[in-house]
Amino acid sequence: HIVAPTYKRFGSPNEKENNLVIVHARNRSLRPADNWPKEKWEILVDLLKNNGYNVISIGLKKESMHIAGSIDRRECEQQQLLDTLASAECIFGPSSGAMHLATLCGCPQVVWTTDYNLDRYTKNWNPFGVPVLFLSQLGWQPKPDFVYQSFTKWRIAENERNSA
Repeated sequence: HIVAPTYKRFGSPNEKENNLVIVHARNRSLRPADNWPKEKWEILVDLLKNNGYNVISIGLKKESMHIAGSIDRRECEQQQLLDTLASAECIFGPSSGAMHLATLCGCPQVVWTTDYNLDRYTKNWNPFGVPVLFLSQLGWQPKPDFVYQSFTKWRIAENERNSA
């Protein structure tokens, strides 16, 4: 007989956090080709900020970057991190542990990686059915404009679906 796992959603959403998005600017020595260069992150953060979003950087200081123009919450208190993830409109980043934690907080994701990870993000490691914009067309190094434009189209489609 099989016992299905139960999952607990982490974090408490804060309604005061409007237009909040998160970036996990991965900067690990493990698989460095998976990291985006700082310049790409700066372009994406500028695009987000110029379009009314408040941007927060998260992660470990040793393995992620604080991007200029964003609020630095890397290595913040654990509950603050969970609440921030639960409050955000979405998180941006390459496949990483922070992206999986975001799933457990109900935080929608814009993730870029290879097709190999599709089921991980959309099914296997997504017990709450959190919306995911899965970008694999350009692998680990999509252009920031492509990521932002894909996000904009996705948000419009999500808003239309939710209001129908």
